[in-house]
Amino acid sequence: MRAKPGSIHLRLLLAASLVLAAFLGLGAYALDRAFTESTETATRERLLGYVYALLAAADEDGRGRMRLPMALPDPRFSSPDSGLYARVVGTDDKFSWRSPSLVGRSSFDFLTPVVAGKKHFKLHKAGRSEFNVLNFGVAWVDDSGR
Repeated sequence: MRAKPGSIHLRLLLAASLVLAAFLGLGAYALDRAFTESTETATRERLLGYVYALLAAADEDGRGRMRLPMALPDPRFSSPDSGLYARVVGTDDKFSWRSPSLVGRSSFDFLTPVVAGKKHFKLHKAGRSEFNVLNFGVAWVDDSGR
């Protein structure tokens, strides 16, 4: 049986098709947003874990300044252009440390000043590359309480 033009059967079929297409489109969008947010959250947590690992590995020298060891918690910090980079800068710019993985990336400026205890996550674009960046503020107190 063929639906006649303008018949109720044809109109119901068109309406159901439009509702189904809208539902599938909105469902796909919602799933995409949920996946994207889940991925970003996992990336933030992983980067924060690296920050904590670097802080755990840090020590202080005789003058109370932060020093990071030569053997870093993740081997990718030691491999040039590995995709995992770290940089530590003091507030007075007297202290600066770069992971060996940053060799050859002199224009890789991704620091955003952050107060102690706060973090700032962003997507940084450098040329054709994109990097997830976590800036984390730390107040380093030496053994004498300074």
